[in-house]
Amino acid sequence: MTCAPGAGEQAASQVSTALARTNPYASVVAILVGPATSALEKPDAAGAADLYVHGQVTSFNLVKIQDSFTPQWNVRWPNVVLDPSVRLRVRLEDRDLQNHDPVGSFDLSYADLQQAYARQTTIQVRVAEQTYKQVLFAGISVVAAR
Repeated sequence: MTCAPGAGEQAASQVSTALARTNPYASVVAILVGPATSALEKPDAAGAADLYVHGQVTSFNLVKIQDSFTPQWNVRWPNVVLDPSVRLRVRLEDRDLQNHDPVGSFDLSYADLQQAYARQTTIQVRVAEQTYKQVLFAGISVVAAR
């Protein structure tokens, strides 16, 4: 399948408009599952997630997820006290055989983590502005230790 000239620009414009809506997550997903994605090569996402607590860093390797626009990793840091010093930084790249292309990095703040904990469900945090719209949302959940 080939894309007509300007199809990429049209999709980017639609995403920008969707990000301004009340429920941007649902709006963007509706665009990305459309026919435009069939012309795109799916990335092989990998990277690292770093949890910062009181200046100390604990890192987790994000193994490569082959050919996915919606990669998911199950990362757990047990027994972390949720306080204002806590933040999460995620760094992603598209890992190909020879060249690894940076996708972007984003931070999830204490406020983001606190909101996920309060809701007790997975929430979608908009990170598009931090990654030049390479990553639009990050889904996170925070649960109490058992």
